[in-house]
Amino acid sequence: LVTLRDSDARKVEQVEPKWIALAQWLGTALPAVKSVDLSESQGVTFTHERGWRVLLGAPEQLPAKLALLQATLNHLVAQKIDVEYIDVRLAERAYYKPK
Repeated sequence: LVTLRDSDARKVEQVEPKWIALAQWLGTALPAVKSVDLSESQGVTFTHERGWRVLLGAPEQLPAKLALLQATLNHLVAQKIDVEYIDVRLAERAYYKPK
């Protein structure tokens, strides 16, 4: 199970089904992810098992975003680059901030 947290500190009565579906999908695709944060400004974010923050954004284009995330992770690990975060909110291009 993946826990959903509202990082905007709003009182949420009911979570939209698209966010529940996204959390379930992430739990299957990335079993190490145990919780995700929901935010109006950034959409879905979570902490990767390496301690890097991942900005995923809206649930649209999720397979493309996760493929881009995996390619970016492979590159960062191969080049031994430590980062603060990886931003794959745009499925066409990843951004990251080195430490």
